[in-house]
Amino acid sequence: GATCSGKMTLAMHLHNIFPDSFITRQDDFAPPEATTPPVHPTLGGLGHCDDGLDWLHLHAFLRTIKRIPHILDDHSSHDHLNEQWPIPLGDSFAMWYKAKIAAVQKEVEVASDARIIWGVVNGFLLYWDQDVVDTLDARVFLRVPYDVLKERR
Repeated sequence: GATCSGKMTLAMHLHNIFPDSFITRQDDFAPPEATTPPVHPTLGGLGHCDDGLDWLHLHAFLRTIKRIPHILDDHSSHDHLNEQWPIPLGDSFAMWYKAKIAAVQKEVEVASDARIIWGVVNGFLLYWDQDVVDTLDARVFLRVPYDVLKERR
């Protein structure tokens, strides 16, 4: 989804509800700002889709976390630079889903003799790159009306 569509809010809620989960952020794969000229001279930003991210690093990272499902210690995140406003879920709603998902996950893990780890990948350029799309097991795209996005920005 677009900037301010609620991607990170959804990712954080999924992370809090799904047991054994982690979040990967596309922004962690952005090249240094000084090396990427902005698309618009006064707005800055990630540049064009093809050079806005270090796609090769992101591809390798996603393949690695699918093979060994956790974020490696040498990975550094830029998440502390993102401003977040908490949007809480109702406690009963979150607890019900958390319990339901944990129960189903346990059944599947016992039946398959495998551990399930949930990786949530967050970013607005993810679907631009087919290699990234092919790596994802499930995909969610958030659509938000233009006037709502404008108000949030």
